[in-house]
Amino acid sequence: MTRAEIEFLLESARTAQLPMVEFQRGRAMLRVCFDAVAADEKTVPQNFEKVVAPAPMQTIKSPQMGIFSMGHPMATDLVNKDNRQVVENEIVGFVQVRDVLVPVSAPSAGTIRLVYQSGSVVGFGDIVYEYL
Repeated sequence: MTRAEIEFLLESARTAQLPMVEFQRGRAMLRVCFDAVAADEKTVPQNFEKVVAPAPMQTIKSPQMGIFSMGHPMATDLVNKDNRQVVENEIVGFVQVRDVLVPVSAPSAGTIRLVYQSGSVVGFGDIVYEYL
């Protein structure tokens, strides 16, 4: 967006007597607050406030409502799988829905931290792991 475009939009907002205008592109946001001045005064405010939103935390969510387990229920060698490295599409747990086991897989590689313990009831879309 060019300076001329920004000035045009700000002048339009001022004419419409808006108290504030926000522009957002990606993670960057520009917020302009207008002082209480006469509507016919044609000035462009010089007090720009730039706010950068934090990056959203990447998570692994439950694909179904059911009982969460870090490993397959028949596995005998269950180890603590918290704070561990995973690869993309690795199965990191299961959700049991009646007699069906639905795998929970990592969407990308990274280090994950457990949010729910094995045996916990989870809902559809609940976060079961967070990436560190």
